[in-house]
Amino acid sequence: MSTSASLRRTYIVECYVPGIKRSEVEREVDRVRAASAELREEGLKLEYAGAILVPGDESSST
Repeated sequence: MSTSASLRRTYIVECYVPGIKRSEVEREVDRVRAASAELREEGLKLEYAGAILVPGDESSST
């Protein structure tokens, strides 16, 4: 396997937002998906894996 083929970076974004609502997270997920699609169209190899909302902790990981 070539060096470039074996490189893969993974990023996790974690946000703490007091009182965050599911609808707000869903709206942001839509924005991230749209931005990811635009970047892929420009040739960037990018995959958006999804979001996890933990309401009791008021946090979201995307």
